[in-house]
Amino acid sequence: MNKNEILDVVFSELKNQILENDNPEQQVLDYKEPNELKEIFKNSFIDGSDDSKLIENIRNYIKYSVKTSAKQFHNQLFAGTNLPSLLGELTSVVMNASNYTYEVSPIGALMETELIDKMAEKIGYEHASGTFLTGGSNGNLVALLCARQKYYDKVKSDGLYNLPKLTIFANEKSHYSFEKAANISGIGIDSVIYIKSDNQGEMIIEDLEFQINESIKRGEKPLFVVATVCTTEYGSFDPIIKINDICKKNDLWFHIDGAWGGSILLSDKHRNLLKGCELSDSFVWDPHKMMNIPLICSAFLTKHKGLLEDTVSTNRADYIFHEHELMEYDLGRFSLQCGRRVDAFKLWLAWDYYGDKGMNDRINKLFDTAKEVTDYIKSNEDLELVVEPRSININFRTLSKLDVDLDKFNLAIREKMRLEGSSLCNYTKINNKLVFRLIINNPEKSFDDYKKFFLNLRTAKSEIEKSLK
Repeated sequence: MNKNEILDVVFSELKNQILENDNPEQQVLDYKEPNELKEIFKNSFIDGSDDSKLIENIRNYIKYSVKTSAKQFHNQLFAGTNLPSLLGELTSVVMNASNYTYEVSPIGALMETELIDKMAEKIGYEHASGTFLTGGSNGNLVALLCARQKYYDKVKSDGLYNLPKLTIFANEKSHYSFEKAANISGIGIDSVIYIKSDNQGEMIIEDLEFQINESIKRGEKPLFVVATVCTTEYGSFDPIIKINDICKKNDLWFHIDGAWGGSILLSDKHRNLLKGCELSDSFVWDPHKMMNIPLICSAFLTKHKGLLEDTVSTNRADYIFHEHELMEYDLGRFSLQCGRRVDAFKLWLAWDYYGDKGMNDRINKLFDTAKEVTDYIKSNEDLELVVEPRSININFRTLSKLDVDLDKFNLAIREKMRLEGSSLCNYTKINNKLVFRLIINNPEKSFDDYKKFFLNLRTAKSEIEKSLK
């Protein structure tokens, strides 16, 4: 086969999969055990293969992958993709530019700069700088590095050796990446102090004040406080304005982890959930979650103009970064990465296509659907809503008339659906109960798709109950 024939076959397969994502009956997964997948994808690393094996590998990858755009994929904080962003992703991969200088990526540099300004406007920052990076976890790391640079600017050259013990404060329900950031930055995992949360998963402000004072009494230097909006489990929002008051009183860096909930700023009805976010020093936002942009699409922003470059830049890169009149568009100077994908293009295309109004409508639809699903759970006696949703995370479990351990029972139902490929929905522990964590994050799903999920759940439940009698 020649290149043209191979491309025709592969693009046809990809097109069929994209269209199949609209099928409400599409299976989420054709599950295979690891040894089976190893047999199917037996490599030819030594001798190489041929065109037919190349196409077979691609077909099998599509066949046995989890279909994250399927109507019954509810498992992660991301699901589905919108068409403009998907086309942007494909186009940027084909062009294969690295978005570190204007010289090699002029359009990407302009688009990323424009999007940072647009996102900063939505947050409420007047003079922001920012960068696209490889996920919210790395954004949280960059926020911590910026805080360290602002308060201890010599650390970049001299290291941590002469610093006091720095401390970080986060909701006990916050993302695990703050421990990673503490480790990488040299501050240390044990310096992350977790603040108690209430039964809605929101930070208890009195405990934050107490823990900061205790840290000071121990001779430590409190540095960094994070507000999570919203938490990955509960979908709850830390009290932004109250946290800001404490940070200003104690001269601490105030960071908002909006990786999950940042996109709510696009909603006219619900953006008040992030009221006061403009008061923060930095903000992380993942459009690859609620905005349905293909992975990865994540941004870090700070209101301190110039601090990001001071934090991550180096003078040992004159083979890439040359002196010229368009240096402001050499975005690699603001990044921990060298090679950088043009992740901005897929977001730029989607935002240009839908506009502010369309993005507003898409976010509002998620909340409307979450309300429908919540009301459905409340109206059915065999379902239990474990915590009242604050956003679009719905934590519930199913009940049984049999005398069963409900944690094991719900997990068994979940696993049965997963292995059969009928529905995929994650689980967690809420108030010491194992629950389904149903995420309403794909505006192209209808309420009927969620009713189909509950039908699949009840089918699996019935079969398990029969086996227990």
